[in-house]
Amino acid sequence: MSADLLRYAQENGHPSGMIFTKKDGSAIARTQVSLFIQKLALEAKVPAEKGNIRALRQLYKTTISGIEANFDLLVRQAYERQLETEQLSVGWE
Repeated sequence: MSADLLRYAQENGHPSGMIFTKKDGSAIARTQVSLFIQKLALEAKVPAEKGNIRALRQLYKTTISGIEANFDLLVRQAYERQLETEQLSVGWE
């Protein structure tokens, strides 16, 4: 997660200091971030207990784990298909 945040910061011109700021450049308070998340959760019809930073972090971790697992499976399947294709091309099957 920290690598993603660092990449975001670099891409958006924040080499150091605050990453998420108000239009005037001042920091967004944690309470304000929590309120934004709660409002967004309400609009998205997400249960209130899931509209918080901890729940979003857990969702992120779960999502990344699922993507990595699917990626590993796809790589393994592609490798097996390539082996099958090579075996067919040399007449081993």
